[in-house]
Amino acid sequence: MQSYSTTELKVDKYISEPGNENELSEDKLNEPEVIEDNKTEDNNGVNKLESSAISGSEVGCLDDDVKQLSKNQKRKLRKEERKVEYKLKRRLRDREARKAKNKAKYVESGGDTRNTENDQGLNQVHGIGITQEGGLMCRKEFVSQKKMEVNLRLRQAKGKAPKICADLSFHSCMNDKELSQLSDHIQRIHGSNKKSSHPLHVILCNFSPSNPIYDTCIRKHHGFLNYIIDRHEKSVLQVFNPEQIIYLTPDSENLLEALETDKVYVLGGLVDLSVKKNQTMQFATQHKLKTACLPILKYMDMDRSKRTHSFKRILSINQVFDVLVKFNETKCWKTSLEYGMPKRHGYLPQQTGMNDI
Repeated sequence: MQSYSTTELKVDKYISEPGNENELSEDKLNEPEVIEDNKTEDNNGVNKLESSAISGSEVGCLDDDVKQLSKNQKRKLRKEERKVEYKLKRRLRDREARKAKNKAKYVESGGDTRNTENDQGLNQVHGIGITQEGGLMCRKEFVSQKKMEVNLRLRQAKGKAPKICADLSFHSCMNDKELSQLSDHIQRIHGSNKKSSHPLHVILCNFSPSNPIYDTCIRKHHGFLNYIIDRHEKSVLQVFNPEQIIYLTPDSENLLEALETDKVYVLGGLVDLSVKKNQTMQFATQHKLKTACLPILKYMDMDRSKRTHSFKRILSINQVFDVLVKFNETKCWKTSLEYGMPKRHGYLPQQTGMNDI
């Protein structure tokens, strides 16, 4: 095979173009060569191809939505994926650390896990349980037993406990960051309900695959579809009788005094970082629904000892749920509001005056 130098190839290419036969000069030969396909030469004189092009088959596999994203959006998407991956790794690492810690405590105790102070039901000493008959129970059996008890309480709450519904129809009013925070709030609601001795009946409405919050919850929270929560793709008005609905909104003038089992208390699934006022109130007024708000000013006083307090009465849905689930346990608004209200808002329970209930 006959070989050609780079200069000869350049001369042939230039001469082959019409009108250039007689215009070839020495300056043209001395011009720096532009190498196509991003070829570069390393220190050893070997040419490397730095082609970033994607083959046609690979392009066909790309999602159209991803191709249309800007660099900023792609960077945020990669950051979110790294967060989810790190969260799963951290959860596994913490689990292994707890196992090692409990094993070390068990060895230090000499393997004796019996507790003579409390013989009612299961007792937990260094992560190990014992039965009422005094027999030892390994940690795996103990954890399994506790999970069964929690799941049983949550299932028994359906139909018996007051209904708390999260209305997820406000997704069009939120950006990706707010949707991500809303999914975290839903997870915290489930966690608070699991810890409660008197759990509430939790329901999600407008939770359909077409809703962005659906993909966000499943992507961010492992096992979300296994949560003991009722999920409906239809709206609140289609699932429940409008006469039974009480929409909880901070803009309402009606105070919530009690939780009734024949009512449905709806929380607007809205994370409002940009402060769009009266969103939930307008929805309730438009559909002629009853509204109510937490009796914060009735049972709480403002702590004016510090100027850093905001005295806000707008809470996230998981904070409202914490107040409601605590009230379902204690039937005391002072205790419930003190438990669920963030300290930075600057509210303290009233010392004297009105009744607690």
